[in-house]
Amino acid sequence: MGDDAVLDDAARRAGIDPGSFGQLVAGLPEQATEAWDAGREWAASLTLPAPRRVVVAGMGGSAIGAEMVAALGSSRTTTPIEVVRDYTPPALDADSLFVACSFSGNTEEVLAAFDAAGTLGATRVAITTGGKLGKRAAREGVPTFSFASEGPPRTALGYGVLPLLALLRRADVLPVGDEEVEAAITLLKRCSEAAHPDVPTASNPPKQIAGRLAGRIPVVVGPRALRVAASRWAGVIPENASQWALSAELPELDHNLVAGFALPAAAVDRLHVVLLDGNGVHPRNRRRVEVTADELQRAGVSCEVVYVEGSGGLDSVLHAAYIGDWVSYYLALLNGVDPFEVAPIDRVKAALAAHDDTIA
Repeated sequence: MGDDAVLDDAARRAGIDPGSFGQLVAGLPEQATEAWDAGREWAASLTLPAPRRVVVAGMGGSAIGAEMVAALGSSRTTTPIEVVRDYTPPALDADSLFVACSFSGNTEEVLAAFDAAGTLGATRVAITTGGKLGKRAAREGVPTFSFASEGPPRTALGYGVLPLLALLRRADVLPVGDEEVEAAITLLKRCSEAAHPDVPTASNPPKQIAGRLAGRIPVVVGPRALRVAASRWAGVIPENASQWALSAELPELDHNLVAGFALPAAAVDRLHVVLLDGNGVHPRNRRRVEVTADELQRAGVSCEVVYVEGSGGLDSVLHAAYIGDWVSYYLALLNGVDPFEVAPIDRVKAALAAHDDTIA
């Protein structure tokens, strides 16, 4: 594991990150603008029946954006929005809208769910860069939002959130105004400027957080919509920094996990808990953040509260997730690992492909 000085040394950063992963992280605001503009144009061309239910299939980086949209919709629409991270979709019918999200287009779980949704008679839509999903969708006449992205799926959060949001607005499922999206992108820009690698650690909160997480197991806790941002942190930290990370949700945590903070004793010194808080969080959950932090400290577990900017809507969720993206990048540098490398994921995919007798 490297020392903190690496974060402020451009030459050392480049040595660990020769592919310039940091530039991809920094580019999210511009990507979000492009994704929203393209998504709106695409959605405007569609004629969709009003669905009674929306199911979105995706895995990993292709699913977290859908989770954010579903969390946003939980307080805005009576139409259920469900995210499926598996091979089999729930019961669907002609009144259902099924959205297949796969960055590569080759995600086997999404392909299986896409085929099953077609058999069940659901209206289908695809969001992908191509691959098998793109080909099947074209062959079967399924409307597809196609996009190009230079990096891996986890660096395409803008494309994971905004075209889907445009689609659901077009389908009269989820009301969202252009000004709300523009405000979210403006906040992303401010975050990118404040968290940029050129900003010294002394003035760079994500670098500081990464320093406190280095050598520990991060546990990221979020209430309501920020729960999805916490899950994003717990996904990108292992992928980018090759390091364990977990997430939990308030208030549920205070009904079970709080009782186990102190044991095993060997784990206490290895944990660092990050509690997300901000506008839009229920007042009682904001109080729970404080009380839970007190309990963690009483048990000897290091913790901190990260306050998220924004109105409590789309802007806050994206901002919270983006802070985690920057933290994961700086953790990769501190760990001395190339953030592009995900060899264990590649090995799992290769092993499954070698024994693939059920997924086309």
